[in-house]
Amino acid sequence: EANIAATLTGWTRFAAAQEWLDKNRGKPELATLEQFEQFLIARRFAIPDETPGPEAREKLFQEFLKWQQAHEGR
Repeated sequence: EANIAATLTGWTRFAAAQEWLDKNRGKPELATLEQFEQFLIARRFAIPDETPGPEAREKLFQEFLKWQQAHEGR
């Protein structure tokens, strides 16, 4: 596992890379969003009449992130 946002004493990150990190800090990774989309698709098959609206979708995504963190490394 690597943390691309980690800092090292005495090292200066390339300015464009630091700008990208600053802009994207706190945003979920694309892979996480793709996994979440797969999760929603699977959930729709399990509960076909339920399509989450924007607020429900955000709540589900936050729950998904918590679940994902709890299950990392298993």
